[in-house]
Amino acid sequence: MGHDITAYRSDVDRDALRIEYGLIDEDGDDSGEEVDEWLARYEEYDKHASVAHLRRSAGDPMNQVIYLALGVLDEAYAGPSGKGVELPISLDQLRTAETVLLNKTYQGVKLDPKASRIMNILQRMLGGSEVVVGVGEQNPEQELEFVRACIAHLEEVEGGALFILFS
Repeated sequence: MGHDITAYRSDVDRDALRIEYGLIDEDGDDSGEEVDEWLARYEEYDKHASVAHLRRSAGDPMNQVIYLALGVLDEAYAGPSGKGVELPISLDQLRTAETVLLNKTYQGVKLDPKASRIMNILQRMLGGSEVVVGVGEQNPEQELEFVRACIAHLEEVEGGALFILFS
């Protein structure tokens, strides 16, 4: 469980690109071939389709920070993961997020109680003991790197928006 947040270029038709790289056929099915060959093609696809990726574990209290900085907590945050939504994010939103990330302190950030409860229920269902949740690094460097990569891309293409998938 965790938060995978990927920024995609808005000027790329990802479905057409998936077909071009043989990741899916025109019916949307995967090609069914060897995993290593598929992964190599996926890496090429990803170079053309995405701008940045951010991952925070479900047990990391910092997993909510990017949602808060971008102003999409209600729309995209679901506790132990994102809601699986893809939202357009503007250059202004990204610049605001950078300012928020630089000016807030994250000492004492705690894990969302809903995420903690779900993780512990799942762990018990799997026959283990309760999950011990770390405090996290409490530093937004990963989020800043993500936001700055998105800003750089939008400045390079002179504006517009990115589509960010919160899963």
